[in-house]
Amino acid sequence: MSKILTKAVFVASGIALLQFSAAATAQVKSVQEKTVAVKAEQNMARGLAGPVSMTREQRLAAKPLDPSVTRGKPGKQSELSAEEKSALAAAKPQLTDGGEPNSSADDEARRDFSEEWKTMDQQDR
Repeated sequence: MSKILTKAVFVASGIALLQFSAAATAQVKSVQEKTVAVKAEQNMARGLAGPVSMTREQRLAAKPLDPSVTRGKPGKQSELSAEEKSALAAAKPQLTDGGEPNSSADDEARRDFSEEWKTMDQQDR
């Protein structure tokens, strides 16, 4: 009888240890996730060029950006061949018909926006 009791105690203590280790692991993971989130926010804050928020006086005192600096340097345009130039000169502007409507649009809308679709059905009644 004592062997059964000993085995039962070992099994119960093993289960308790497993539960405790699972809880401890979950706590460590949550602490690690919070730490990662805080570090990410700190890195983003360091990467910002200026303050996140400005007072009204700071906004009024700010100077406008110089467009010649912010626009950048123009890239070199490729030359058109004689064939492309003649095709471009001979081209006439025209409009084309639109494509066919999406046949599954209603089904997708019902699936993705079921609550809104139910509201629309109730309003139509």
